[in-house]
This record gives sequence, C-alpha cells and structure tokens, in this order.
Amino acid sequence: MQSMGLLKTLLTGKASALKPSIAEHQRLIRLSARIRRLIAKWEPILGIHVQEAHHQPLKTYWASANARTRKITFNSKLVDMSPAFLEVTVVHEMVHFLTKGHDQLFYTLMDRHVPQWRRLHARYAEPLTRNS
Repeated sequence: MQSMGLLKTLLTGKASALKPSIAEHQRLIRLSARIRRLIAKWEPILGIHVQEAHHQPLKTYWASANARTRKITFNSKLVDMSPAFLEVTVVHEMVHFLTKGHDQLFYTLMDRHVPQWRRLHARYAEPLTRNS
C-alpha cells in the first residue's frame, strides 16, 4: 500500500520529503521527450525506424540497441549529460541498426552524420565506467 503512505505524507504536510523524487521523475519525463524528439529527427536522416525506446538504470553502458527488435534502452544517467552527448548516443545506437557492431561502416556513418562524435564519446566514456 505504497499509495496510502504517499497519501498520508501529503495529508500530514510532509510533502517536502517527496520533492526530490518528484523532481527526479519530472527530469526523467523530460529525458524521454528529448529522446523521442531526437529519434524522430534522425529516423528519416538514417532511413531507419526505431520500434521502441525507453530508459532505465544501466551500470556500464550509456545505451544498448537490439537491431532485430528495433528497440533501444538508454541509461537514465543520460538525464545529467549534455544535449550534444545525448544526441550522439541516440545516433550511435540507431547506426547499430545499419551495421554489425563497431565495424568500418559504423565509423564511416558516425563520422558522416555526427563529425564531433569521437570527441564527445571520449569525454563521457570514462566517467560511466569509473562511477559505476
């Protein structure tokens, strides 16, 4: 009965304890909207369709794509990253639908569509593994 605890907290005026979780929830809603907008932007550019995209906590990756199901899982920690890095991450995963791993075609497509991707990737790759 977690909802009863929430109701009791609201009724007793202790809602200030809920602000961080509500604020975090709102940030994650904004992250979902940003991801959806970026996918919509890049689908016609790359000529692919993403069936489903969602976010959840991940320990060692910024995202993971399944080319067979056309689904992408993004790390919830992306909520704290720059818009440029989020876009690079979205494109990176979408390009995986066109390639077999990090092959030469992958690098060619990334360099063509997002020339600054290597700089951004190098800047943010280490903190995830170091802080996980």
